[in-house]
Amino acid sequence: MKGNNLSDVKKANRQVVYECIWSHKAVTMTDIAYMTHLSRPTVTSLVQEMTADNLVVKSGYGTSNGGRNPVLYHANAGAAYAMGIDLEFPKVRMAISNLECENICFSVRVYPGTQIKTR
Repeated sequence: MKGNNLSDVKKANRQVVYECIWSHKAVTMTDIAYMTHLSRPTVTSLVQEMTADNLVVKSGYGTSNGGRNPVLYHANAGAAYAMGIDLEFPKVRMAISNLECENICFSVRVYPGTQIKTR
């Protein structure tokens, strides 16, 4: 069995960090490191990459326990979209949602020349 290489570990860590940010809405790097059990330099590097890729954005500042206020990060809901299509003759339902699972667009179309039976 083949072992994990560095890029596989980095991808897995990136996924863990992103899921932590996505599920907590607004979180500091220190909190991410604590919740994911990753080192602070690893979290910093991954958050900077995701910020450059526009997956994560700064959402303000948290309260300080002394020193500078920590930066809060949250997932960018508009970074990607999902599209679903339900083909149920004679209806076709289409929806587009963002990463926060909010519907951006929803449409129902009826195939021309057919009638929908109501119950």
